Amino acid sequence: VAPIMRKTTSLNMVFGPKQALAIERRKNPQVFESTIQGLMTSKRLSREQAEKRYGEFLLDPDGFALKASAVERKEMGYKNWIDQAVKKSDDPEATQKRIDDFTAKNRFK
Repeated sequence: VAPIMRKTTSLNMVFGPKQALAIERRKNPQVFESTIQGLMTSKRLSREQAEKRYGEFLLDPDGFALKASAVERKEMGYKNWIDQAVKKSDDPEATQKRIDDFTAKNRFK
């Protein structure tokens, strides 16, 4: 899976993960601290790593989730998102059928 490339704008050069993190920290210090502690515990991260990860999430939640999903697929050895969805499903055959039906129905002719 190719990485998602975002166009660099002047805003990206001024506003990044560190700035998003600083805003969140000032907005609600208790929730911020709880989130950082939770990341440190659940992901076994240092404080610096947890803050970096949270800042990246705050800046681009969708991109963060897509990137995390791609990393998980690679680590677990899945070929693509379909392979992952089918293999993680409680009913792999039904999941594959739903995906195939959807793909057939929505294919350009």
